[in-house]
Amino acid sequence: MTDPIVSTKDTPGAFDAFETAKPGEPIFTLQGGDPLAPDLVLAWAKMARGIGMILQDSATTEQEMREAEEYLIKASSAEHIAWSMAEYQAGVLIEQEEQETKPETREALDLQDKRLFHARRLDNAVHEVTLARDFAADHPVEDEVETLSKAQILLRHAASLIRPRRK
Repeated sequence: MTDPIVSTKDTPGAFDAFETAKPGEPIFTLQGGDPLAPDLVLAWAKMARGIGMILQDSATTEQEMREAEEYLIKASSAEHIAWSMAEYQAGVLIEQEEQETKPETREALDLQDKRLFHARRLDNAVHEVTLARDFAADHPVEDEVETLSKAQILLRHAASLIRPRRK
């Protein structure tokens, strides 16, 4: 099964740089097997989420809210990609679909959009739990670190279950 967010050589994802780059625009690609890639992508996601939250807090127009939301969506997607890279490095192979199917009706597309929206919200929740866990780790509260680590794992799993998959 492939993921609509994660780009592979055979299947471009939602934010595939090769598909969206303007003519002559420089691109730097990180591969899943690069040992630095997951941490670099997570660092980018953290910065993008920070910008999105700042923009969201200061937004006064719908356009500014859309720009903030775009940063937050890309941050969630980048985290998902970083986790997929780490899984790939750990030997979890990304399954490739033999045939991509598209929703036949608007209702199916709406359902996919809703699933993706909620999966991204869960990705944001994972980030928030990660921040809380890291905070707890810096302070003498060991029970909280373990509880938050378990919550992080459960939220990632929930996001993977709800995220739309290509058939």
